[in-house]
Amino acid sequence: MNKKIVIICTIGILLFGILGYFIGRNFDRVVVVESMLAKVTPLPSAAVTASPIPTAQPTTTTPPPSLEPTPIPTNSPAEPKKSEGFFNLKSDIDAIGSETYYHFLATADHSYEVLETKDDQALINFNGLKGWIPAWYIKKDLDEPKVITVKPYIRIVGENATIWTYPGALASNAFRAGKVVQVYKEFEEWVCVNFINYAEPNYGDFWVLKKDLIPWDPKKAREGNLKTGASTKYADLQENDRIQINNESDDTYEVNAAGGVTEVIYKADFIPNPFINTPLSTSSSLMVIDNLELSAKQEKTYANYALNRSDTRLKGLSAADIFKFYLAATFKQDQETLFSLRIKGEGYITPTHESFLKDLKTDPTSAEKSIALWKELKQNNSFVVQENYMEDNHAVVFIIPMNKAEQIKIFHLFINKAGIWKISWMALE
Repeated sequence: MNKKIVIICTIGILLFGILGYFIGRNFDRVVVVESMLAKVTPLPSAAVTASPIPTAQPTTTTPPPSLEPTPIPTNSPAEPKKSEGFFNLKSDIDAIGSETYYHFLATADHSYEVLETKDDQALINFNGLKGWIPAWYIKKDLDEPKVITVKPYIRIVGENATIWTYPGALASNAFRAGKVVQVYKEFEEWVCVNFINYAEPNYGDFWVLKKDLIPWDPKKAREGNLKTGASTKYADLQENDRIQINNESDDTYEVNAAGGVTEVIYKADFIPNPFINTPLSTSSSLMVIDNLELSAKQEKTYANYALNRSDTRLKGLSAADIFKFYLAATFKQDQETLFSLRIKGEGYITPTHESFLKDLKTDPTSAEKSIALWKELKQNNSFVVQENYMEDNHAVVFIIPMNKAEQIKIFHLFINKAGIWKISWMALE
């Protein structure tokens, strides 16, 4: 009994100790909290008084112009440059192709879109055909003085004559005394001249001041032609070669000719004036070929020509007509007519008829390849033709891609001795 009492008392003492331990821990926490609250400065009563919540009133406010919201920029591509408008030209002028490997004559009878102006040059556009010309030729004011085209006449350079690409341009070169020029345009105190270039063809206009030229005098001319029949005397000169005098002795001239040729000739074999029997070459206007299919009249002419392929049926047809005949023969797989439309003769590389037929047998798929090529070109390009391109017997068809990333292609035609347009053998480039 006594043992039970002792055990119970011992358990009670342990429980009381444990309870006291936990009460002590909680008391310490209360003291710490109270000591922290004692350090907080009480706020004035006004600061904690609840303010009434204002009633929301509908209002309309217009921000001042300077505070208008700025639109968020997008990543849309930049707009292309706007053209400067459509203008006529003061006169015809050679335009150097925007891709540099071709040129065309921009004629005054057309209106051209001016795409941009850079320094003194303007980029013009005709149905996708683009080229650079001096901006001076753009006629922006109807009251501007006109360039007058005149019947060509011959003049001689008196002293050295400065050359300009257009009136008022920076001087580019000079003619020597005795140079023979052919005047064909006039503008105020200036004249535009044609001249013989013995190194390369002339592109563009060349202007000199009227005062630097003198009337024609054969004794002062330092340029001319080799006399007919005289070429047999000289190894490097051909019949009617144009020549210029470099030096002279008592009875001979040292002359230059095209291709870097230098020769000594008798004075009696020199004929003054290199433009004798040489009319001024003038290109025709650009013409868009709107429809590549043959008209009813052209279809009839083509059918008659295909019967016996007599060139007399092609007389009077334009380069554009012959080009369309070429396309028709291609799609009809009319190989004999295709061969007949090619230009032949000395100086051209057209093969013989036998070689042509042999090549067809060697590559029997060539017809299908040509059809596929021209089918694609017809769908994705526009076509512009110009006759008398660079020279009187040459015409080109510009094949202008709708995809601006692609290059313009050029198709060549030539006039044969009978005055009929024919297709070059390697026509497409």
